[in-house]
Amino acid sequence: MKNLKSKKSDSFQKQLSKFKNLLIGSKTAKFANMGLIAISILFIFKSEQNLMVILSLVGGISVLVLYMNLFLSLKDIRQKSYTTKSLFASIVKFKEYMQKRKRFEMIYISIWFLSISPFVYLRSGSALETILEIGIYLTATALLGMLAFKNVQKEIRNLESEVLSNMNPINNQ
Repeated sequence: MKNLKSKKSDSFQKQLSKFKNLLIGSKTAKFANMGLIAISILFIFKSEQNLMVILSLVGGISVLVLYMNLFLSLKDIRQKSYTTKSLFASIVKFKEYMQKRKRFEMIYISIWFLSISPFVYLRSGSALETILEIGIYLTATALLGMLAFKNVQKEIRNLESEVLSNMNPINNQ
């Protein structure tokens, strides 16, 4: 009996650890967003006081701040107590959070890329080069983002099924 409880406890600790790692990954997205804001601020200082470029970059910063406040907050996803039920509830909330983020993330990032295009044009002097650069970065970001979301969704599904199987009374006998 003690051995069974110990195995369940170990299993729960592994599940909790996996969940915390998923949360850390999502916090990383917030720091990456702050990095994009920092890049925009740096571009403002290097924009040679071109008003159109500065306004575009400020618009991009505004979009990123809005995105961060609307979609990158994890305040509703806290592991309050360390029970299987509370972990499962947190996983469900996190799953909803990721679905909402996935739906809107590329839109906000695309707007940010568009907001830096006047700066890129100012630096390169070529509209074609600007379009190619922004297009390449946007495509790479979209592909990496899709792969990351796919991986996280798989991790969430696996974790959800593990926790659910531990909650199942048939498995508790």
